[in-house]
Amino acid sequence: MGYVMRAGYDLPPLSFDENEAEAIIVGLHMVARTGDRGLWNSAKSAARKLHGVAPGVRHLVASSWGSKSRETDAFLIRRAIRSETKLKLTYADASGKQTDRTVWPLAIIYYCDNEVLVAWCEMRSAIRHFRLDRMQRCSELEDRFCGQGSAILARWEQDYKASVVETERLF
Repeated sequence: MGYVMRAGYDLPPLSFDENEAEAIIVGLHMVARTGDRGLWNSAKSAARKLHGVAPGVRHLVASSWGSKSRETDAFLIRRAIRSETKLKLTYADASGKQTDRTVWPLAIIYYCDNEVLVAWCEMRSAIRHFRLDRMQRCSELEDRFCGQGSAILARWEQDYKASVVETERLF
């Protein structure tokens, strides 16, 4: 059940003050540093929409220096996180040893030079971190873990997040 709007009614547009619009534009520009082409394309689309309603933000630019456009499976992984669908990975560790893993994807950490998947690993029965650039293969499985991801992610945030990534929460 949701809301039903009668014909002739519409929702007001989102409105941001100048400082909020500037913060959003800088954040959207920073997406280029991740190397995730799917997110970058979406950020450009969002920036065009924001510029259409707040044209005064053109003076802010964030450098994408040092970013590399990598062929990663980030789009597939983001979709699997949203739908709580398990992934099958062939993963190479730092020494090059390959293992096949079935994981429950929970979050992606975007560092300036790499992306890391936070996932529940069925092989290790524990939360593990997988660098996307070390994934040899990645595919979605039909198996799902619906309703379990939030609790595992909350445990990761409580126990591991501070030691893995330094960040400030937006919400």
